[in-house]
Amino acid sequence: MVPLLAGATLALGAVLSCPGPHIAGGTPPAVQPGSRDVKSLIRSNQAFAFDFLRASIAADPGRANFAFSPHSIATAIAMAHAGARDATRRQIADAMRFPLPSPELDAALADLAASLAPGQPSAFDRQRQLSPFQLTVANRFWADGQLEVLPEYREALRRHHGADLAALNFSDAPAAADTINRWVHEQTKGRIARITSPAGITPRGAIITNAVYFKGAWSEQFAVAATHDGAFNLGAGRTATVKMMRRTAFYPYAKTDLGQVLRLDFVGGAEMLIILPAEDRTDKAIGSLTPELLEQTIAKLAYNEVRLSLPRISVSSLESVKQILGAMGIRAAFTDAADFSGISSSTALMIGDVKHAVDIRVDENGAEAAAATAVEMRPTSAPPVAEPAEMRVDRPFLLIIRHGNGQILFVAAVGDPRGTPVGQ
Repeated sequence: MVPLLAGATLALGAVLSCPGPHIAGGTPPAVQPGSRDVKSLIRSNQAFAFDFLRASIAADPGRANFAFSPHSIATAIAMAHAGARDATRRQIADAMRFPLPSPELDAALADLAASLAPGQPSAFDRQRQLSPFQLTVANRFWADGQLEVLPEYREALRRHHGADLAALNFSDAPAAADTINRWVHEQTKGRIARITSPAGITPRGAIITNAVYFKGAWSEQFAVAATHDGAFNLGAGRTATVKMMRRTAFYPYAKTDLGQVLRLDFVGGAEMLIILPAEDRTDKAIGSLTPELLEQTIAKLAYNEVRLSLPRISVSSLESVKQILGAMGIRAAFTDAADFSGISSSTALMIGDVKHAVDIRVDENGAEAAAATAVEMRPTSAPPVAEPAEMRVDRPFLLIIRHGNGQILFVAAVGDPRGTPVGQ
């Protein structure tokens, strides 16, 4: 029996995929037509995921958690890439590790989306009335009514990304942001409440959005009664008390160069990989991650009896990833030199910011995760978003109360807001 405490230092929280047949979790669907290109795209997205993880840590090395959806970010950026030209397009393709030129890339993206449907649960799972995992991916292009979007770009979004174009009045930034946020909230089953703000809405601009929602039940669930308080090593001699789930069972498991690796299966063919580096080896493990090493590591997994202790997990964030993408090589897209003439020929566009939100929950029953990405586009040479004005009413001032028709009802010149009681 192999004891495994998943919590001392957790390098890679979760990898959801459908790599091949699973004994416990059922058989995932076969890769759809164009499988060679889809496999190439999956591998390149793994490389991007590890690049992005390392760039995120380099940007904020003191942070405790780094969680994101490479699929969400890559999908949203791919929609911008479809309208990019020349150096802007090349930089995006290089940073995102896109392995194919257009239109092959766009076709592979469509095939990849089709391959993500859950597979059939195993007979054992059906007997226990366990349903396959849920996975929904939604895309939408939001454009100001004043922005003329090229018909060929609209068609590319519809055909390859299943994305509709929704026209909004970006002059009413609060209302436009509210509409986009409500869509994201709905698509993520309430897990992501906000992805953009009025500051990200610019007249004659656009917002590219992607939303991903996943919910899966463990093929072999943890007993709630076995969950107890346990110590989690935060590093630097600090520990925290967490709810530690416990289960002894046969799992695909191996000791590898990355550390201890274990696979947890979801019903329907998705999985979660837990990678637990040796003490003080987390940075080295993350630095060495490549698609090739991940593939070699997974190939070493074999069923072993494991005494597993895994903390309940709840991580969430909403942040700009513009700096991270810039460090990875996407530069022109964020400047006046951007070329997105494939989106609009009448308005020169650039990316103002890229926002990413994620929420991941793991408990005894399974996992629920959601993510959203917003690529906020605005006209080049647009004035920067103004900082909010500050008004500190801390000196004598006037107030006027009036009816909506303009009739003044009350006036006051206030020199001391504490006032003087009537009759004194």
